[in-house]
Amino acid sequence: MRRLRHSIFACLFFLSAAQAAPDPKLTATCEGCHGPKGVSSTATTPTIAGISATVQTAALKAFKAKTRPCGQPDMCAPVANLSDANISALVGYFSDLPYAHTPQTTDPAKVAAGKAIAAKNCEGCHTKGGTDPADDAGILAGQPVAWLKSTLAAHKAGKVAQEEKMMKQKLGTLSDADLDAVAQYYGSL
Repeated sequence: MRRLRHSIFACLFFLSAAQAAPDPKLTATCEGCHGPKGVSSTATTPTIAGISATVQTAALKAFKAKTRPCGQPDMCAPVANLSDANISALVGYFSDLPYAHTPQTTDPAKVAAGKAIAAKNCEGCHTKGGTDPADDAGILAGQPVAWLKSTLAAHKAGKVAQEEKMMKQKLGTLSDADLDAVAQYYGSL
């Protein structure tokens, strides 16, 4: 009886795992912009490998609902027809992959200024220098500087529904130079 019960649980586990695997065509679509295994090598596209499932799910649903700027490259079109099951499978796949920093050059003076600004305004949510996927605020460390700048500007302008009030409040008093410095700091980590 015990062996039968274990066999049933094993079958159910493997069936659920097989159903949760993303469609290879959908994975390839994501990797076309975000890079192989979700690790970006372009200035305007973030790495999605290792980003928490909570953050990725919220972002994909916001792009689908067009409550977050579609960006360049456009994120709204590829997610428009994704089902909740597709989103769940893609997010499960990419969040389980290891995170990798985008190789880039940063300005040491801006990095130093950005570190001070981030300590005051960002570290409450983006813990451990923006490196902790468990804080569900998104990994900022090592993301492309150009993407960080555009994302910070969108948050400051209130164009991103996710955490809009808090982000707008934290970024509202910062100048464009401050946002550039913060992007340089996180990009340098």
